[in-house]
Amino acid sequence: MKKTKQNRGLKFAGFVSASLVLWLVAGPAQAEGPWVAGVTFGQVAIQDYELEAESDTRLDDTDTGWRIFLGYQFNENFGVGVSYLDLGTLDAAGTAFGGFTDQIEATAIEAWVIGTMPINEQFSLFGTLGIFSWDQDVTYSDSFEDFRGSADGEDFAFGFGVSYWLNADFGVHATWHRYANIGDRNVTGHENDRDLIGVGIVFAFGE
Repeated sequence: MKKTKQNRGLKFAGFVSASLVLWLVAGPAQAEGPWVAGVTFGQVAIQDYELEAESDTRLDDTDTGWRIFLGYQFNENFGVGVSYLDLGTLDAAGTAFGGFTDQIEATAIEAWVIGTMPINEQFSLFGTLGIFSWDQDVTYSDSFEDFRGSADGEDFAFGFGVSYWLNADFGVHATWHRYANIGDRNVTGHENDRDLIGVGIVFAFGE
């Protein structure tokens, strides 16, 4: 069953609130560490839907999405990490094929390297390059068939962003990530690129 956008927003708001409370209790200890953890929350744009050209297709190709990550910084310029992603759901319906409905969901696990360019003590630019393992679930129905199927695979991902550190332990960021070629046309009939554009929080910890 598809998660509602409202429920996702409430869960994210609760996570952010709890994280801010923990940060305020701990205080700005300036315990700059090599480990980083955080969450990004934003909008997923889903590209090149295969049935968009069919007559009277009603298409919702944007959805909320999120990315939870854990990383290790070897130095101020280079690090590695892993992420879990919810890449949203595309919904479509139309009058073709006697009337059809289509729903395409995607999640992924990603391993990445990050390059960081500090601008000053607070601002930094960064870019990521990684490999992600995706899982796609499709629910399709028309006058001739009902189909439920899934596919999985791997591909490359990349992204860019900017971070602003409020202190050495806590920061915020804005980022864009591209996850390409999600799906298998031979298995589920769909293959799409997904862009996650979002903002989030990040913590640094460890000795």
